[in-house]
Amino acid sequence: MNPLVVVEQLLLLMLVMLIGYSVARMKLLDDHAEMNFATLINYVTVPALILSATDGGAVAGSKWDSLIVLFVASSSYVFFTLLAFFIPKLFKVKPDEIGVLQFVTVFANNGFMGLPVVLALFGTSGLFYASIFNIPNNILVYSLGVYFISRGKKKQTIDLRKLLLNPAIISAFLALLLFLFDIQLPSLLSKTLVSLGNMISSLQSRH
Repeated sequence: MNPLVVVEQLLLLMLVMLIGYSVARMKLLDDHAEMNFATLINYVTVPALILSATDGGAVAGSKWDSLIVLFVASSSYVFFTLLAFFIPKLFKVKPDEIGVLQFVTVFANNGFMGLPVVLALFGTSGLFYASIFNIPNNILVYSLGVYFISRGKKKQTIDLRKLLLNPAIISAFLALLLFLFDIQLPSLLSKTLVSLGNMISSLQSRH
């Protein structure tokens, strides 16, 4: 990969974010609009971005590769989950801070910020594998993540409906199925998803 291309793509993302930050600082958008943008990102642009990567997966490698990526991702979350139970003892944090430390040990913002960066650096083929890698994160953040954050507080129950109907995980599973069964989306639908997915960097720059 040409280093200049990497630098150019990162600078492009930074400029878009800078413009979005300036818009927010100038109060051109109110709080209600900010919430609407967050909803739009979660329910429209992120799923569209993931599904648009299906064609890129066909170029990137074999179906076996995608299953290996899913296995590696799952294994990494097992490792970090086990690590999360030792980290609080190492840093000797307060009891009410243990859950937060465990949460940040296991989970990262590899969806909203990670996917656009991967797309910019590696194209749709890299985005496809990044979406697969993110499947365990989307499952665990609404189950194990809820457990971590609620430690020391009123007992929280896991919302299975919210877990299973999360737009990001649904789109990731759909993208994986489309790839595994060689299902090609119609050209018009594919181009629509690409257009919607490309909006994500601009929308996220306002947050």
